[in-house]
Amino acid sequence: MKDRKKLIRILDSLVKEYVILRDKCCVVCGEADKKILASGHYFSRYHLATRFDLKNNNCQCHVCNARHEEDIKPYKFYMIGKYGKAFLEELEIKKNKITIVKTWELETLRDYLKIEIEELKKHLNAI
Repeated sequence: MKDRKKLIRILDSLVKEYVILRDKCCVVCGEADKKILASGHYFSRYHLATRFDLKNNNCQCHVCNARHEEDIKPYKFYMIGKYGKAFLEELEIKKNKITIVKTWELETLRDYLKIEIEELKKHLNAI
């Protein structure tokens, strides 16, 4: 069980790195200071079915991420503009599903994210 918890922490870190590289700034306010950027989950990390979904995770500054708990509208506006209302409805259905994620699935996701992060870095360095 310790290894699985460690793997989940690693995945949280990789998702954060990925979304900051992908989005480059807070998707709500535009803040670009990397010291205060995080992976903002539209639906809480509590929901394992959407916890590592790269569309559920978008770059947010700490202020917008905290504000999201009280006022969902700015983030919801971004999500609908970026992915569409139908996708957001599908994501909500996905979040509510009872999901058992096998350790090998988490390991596969970890390996995938490592490759994707390296590809993003190469792309950004080429620009």
